[in-house]
Amino acid sequence: MNRTTLANILRARYRLEQQVRTMATVLEKKEGFKIPDGAWHNVIAPDGPYLPKAGRYHLYIGLFCPFAHRANLIRHLKGLTDMIDISIVKPYPKGDENGWPGWKFPTSNEEYPSATVDKIFGEDYMHKIYFRADKDYKGRYSVPVLWDKETNTIVNNESHEILRFLNTAFNTILPDPYASKDFYPTHLRSRIDEFSQWMQRDLNTGVYKAGFANDQEAYDKAVIAPFDALNELEKIISESGGPYILGKELTEVDLRLYPTLIRFDTVYVQHFKCNLGTIRHDYPWLNNWMRNLYWNVEGFKETTDFKHIKENYTKSHYDINPKAITPMGPIPDVEEGVEDWSRLRVDVWVCPMCDFDRTLPLKDGSKRTCFLIFPQSNNSQELPFQSKNKEFPTTAADTNNAKNSTSKTTRYQCSPKNAFPPSTSTFA
Repeated sequence: MNRTTLANILRARYRLEQQVRTMATVLEKKEGFKIPDGAWHNVIAPDGPYLPKAGRYHLYIGLFCPFAHRANLIRHLKGLTDMIDISIVKPYPKGDENGWPGWKFPTSNEEYPSATVDKIFGEDYMHKIYFRADKDYKGRYSVPVLWDKETNTIVNNESHEILRFLNTAFNTILPDPYASKDFYPTHLRSRIDEFSQWMQRDLNTGVYKAGFANDQEAYDKAVIAPFDALNELEKIISESGGPYILGKELTEVDLRLYPTLIRFDTVYVQHFKCNLGTIRHDYPWLNNWMRNLYWNVEGFKETTDFKHIKENYTKSHYDINPKAITPMGPIPDVEEGVEDWSRLRVDVWVCPMCDFDRTLPLKDGSKRTCFLIFPQSNNSQELPFQSKNKEFPTTAADTNNAKNSTSKTTRYQCSPKNAFPPSTSTFA
């Protein structure tokens, strides 16, 4: 299946989902119907029933959650901070193994930095917000939750849907330049839809599949996908030239990716054991992209709280970290400064498997062997590289010199034969 066909399928699927959700919204309004998946799928739109109106809606989030981070990001980037207020749960405790009683609000705004009381009802637990919308609710008590104060119910609790519809929902009452900001532009929609599917599967949730693996075999299989996706993204941004993933326009792809990458070195490397590489050391283009967003684009740093992020993962996942000790590093959380994009190497895809023999499971169930050998006796022996850049090392001596280099901008590509093909690995 080629990418054009895949994009057409994704567009058709999205249109069908939108039709189903529109029908569900009408049924909910008239007959109290809710899609039976533990989620609310309504949208705010000028044609109703949930109309755009300043002060009508309230957003419940956790600063630790990458999916709630998406909703808070679009809230900032679209200039909605004065129109949609927020309540912020504490990052821990989460509850028992079944998630009960769930996320807790502080008793005061001073109890835990940046966490807030429930500003609408003064409830102590997030599950009580869900029960206000549905007294028989049986699903997860997750964040984000977008609440309608007029109808006294949940509008939506799916982050990707909130991210999508807040892009345009308030445009009729927003001033420029916020109304004109479009993170899902028509000419890029097919690419955004395509990226969203495999990024969500392999990276956004892929780190969780590795982190919560119940045995070695499951972990060994799951940990490959996030780095497969990172390799593809590193290649894509190097080809687009930055400063954003798809080039000069900040899009929904960036908003979906940032919450995951800003947490990667900080928690996913050590806590979820996704340690085949780090963003700051192995992905110079993605690292520069992340630093640029954090330091230079308003809304990204403002919605990022490393105390909440680190303490949530390390103090609420008792099966992974039973002593609830939070590591001090990495230091700094985000490296300062942004490098000149033109000085970054164009071909910097890095194989995370380059230091040891490994059999890699692929998505189709087959296996490929990743092998890179550093022979001690024959420094002139050629190694099995596939390189598009003649400057990359082709002998053991050159490779050892590359590995010992301390340059932040000079990166060497390890692409052993039969390992990840950079241009096709994500779609294998």
